[in-house]
Amino acid sequence: MTNLVLKSCIICIEGRELLVDLVLLDMHDFDVILGMDWLASYHASVHCFEKEVVFRPPGELEFLFKASYLPFMPRVISCIQANCLLRKGCQGFLASVVDLQSGELEIGDIPIVREFSDVFPDDLFGLPPRGAIAAAKELINEAIAEKLDIKNFSSSNTFRVTDLGCSIGPNTFLAVQNIIDAVELKYQSQGHSTPEFQVFFNDHALNDFNTLFSSLPPERKYYAAGVPCSFHSPLFPNASIHFVFTSYAVQSLSQVPNEVLDKSSPAWNKGRIHYSNASPKVFESYAAQYAKNIDCFLNARAQEVVCGGLMAIIVPCRPNGPPYPQDTITETMESCLSDMAKKGIISEEKVDTLNLPIYFASPHEVEAAVERNGCFRLEKMEILPQEKPSGNFSRGMVLSSLIRAGMEGMFKNHFGEEIIDEFFDSFHKKLDELSKFESGNGGSLFILLKRIATS
Repeated sequence: MTNLVLKSCIICIEGRELLVDLVLLDMHDFDVILGMDWLASYHASVHCFEKEVVFRPPGELEFLFKASYLPFMPRVISCIQANCLLRKGCQGFLASVVDLQSGELEIGDIPIVREFSDVFPDDLFGLPPRGAIAAAKELINEAIAEKLDIKNFSSSNTFRVTDLGCSIGPNTFLAVQNIIDAVELKYQSQGHSTPEFQVFFNDHALNDFNTLFSSLPPERKYYAAGVPCSFHSPLFPNASIHFVFTSYAVQSLSQVPNEVLDKSSPAWNKGRIHYSNASPKVFESYAAQYAKNIDCFLNARAQEVVCGGLMAIIVPCRPNGPPYPQDTITETMESCLSDMAKKGIISEEKVDTLNLPIYFASPHEVEAAVERNGCFRLEKMEILPQEKPSGNFSRGMVLSSLIRAGMEGMFKNHFGEEIIDEFFDSFHKKLDELSKFESGNGGSLFILLKRIATS
């Protein structure tokens, strides 16, 4: 044994860098042994029959390590088997064998794990924030260059940015840096000295801010602070924020509509988890809850954003027209839960009381909300281009991983942690069986609002 520990070593598994504390041992048979505690810290599941390990780091996409095929199996038995054979009268021979003829092994002589292509692309059709942020980058640069009124606040030496619903991933840092770079260029082009930047990262109180701040870019050009609270209420002093950014967050409701959980209500959503293919009453309840939430959101931002400041919103949307289109994704989730209820893994009552607190607004609904508020001018609203993913991967697994990253906590709180792996495994397999995915024919909507003076 030894008391020498190598802290925070980096190991690379399937292209993902992971940290591990290594205890130095006098050992020659293995390079590294990764124990149960380390596997548990990355929420890893070992599938012995498939010879694979699935890593599910909290707040990140899962990834898979699969053992390579060995052309031969070594003829070894365990100590227990050897003892049993010896007790039965079998002869045993103890030998030490040294091969004096062979030279050094070449790389090709050693069975290694093949490197697989990355099965988690940056873009997934209509869903992941990173692709939407990249598509919106030029629109944000253009908005800051043409619409940001720095003359109204150029006397201040501090420019304040907030990302509402930031989560814990790297996308928030990418978006914030894009904004700061564009603002710096704007100040320089108008002959002003570059201000200091202060960035507020906001999300609900259960968000893992420790993980977020431990991964802050070391070369950042801004002061960072966390604001753990719902963005449906005011977060900052009056007229203190110059630029608001939010991506894939405003579709989240503050609560599930009460009517869909009430068995005596005509909007009771028995057997379904969303308004897709539900009764019109269910959709009306969701739409009413969204209207309340978006009004609260805009009223709070109207207090906080300086006159001439901007707010950029990226949000999934549905098209104008029929209010409750078919959504294959939620229907597949319902099918998985129904199967588990039939097997007795979860109760039917638990399924009936689960409803996703998410609403996909249409562009017309967004326009109406801005008009009701009266404190912002709608400068731009357009559907972002969607790129279908490429590469050799299971699209069902990718989609399941992304949805799991956003919804695992909600499912865990409702059903318990023990069913999570089985549910999402079933979900991605059923998605793989589908020829196509439909989610209301929606997409990502880019919205640019400018705070205007009001009487």
